[in-house]
Amino acid sequence: LAVLGNVGLQADQRSEFSESPAGTVIRVAPAIGTEQPSPGRVLIVISSGPAPALPDTVPVDTTSSGPPVGPPVISLSGTTT
Repeated sequence: LAVLGNVGLQADQRSEFSESPAGTVIRVAPAIGTEQPSPGRVLIVISSGPAPALPDTVPVDTTSSGPPVGPPVISLSGTTT
């Protein structure tokens, strides 16, 4: 990064999950070999390593707005709800 500063470029650094080992540069913008005016900015994207596995979850139906589903409830008045 110091080398970029010496030629009038400022580096923005970002991390992303990737199959590449953590700490590996996985992308730069503009692309390597592209001329960049000075002063200017470049983006350096560094791998955070593989994304963590998501935990197993049970789907929940959040679209139902009706009463809870279950056995009928008999009230003391003798009616069924």
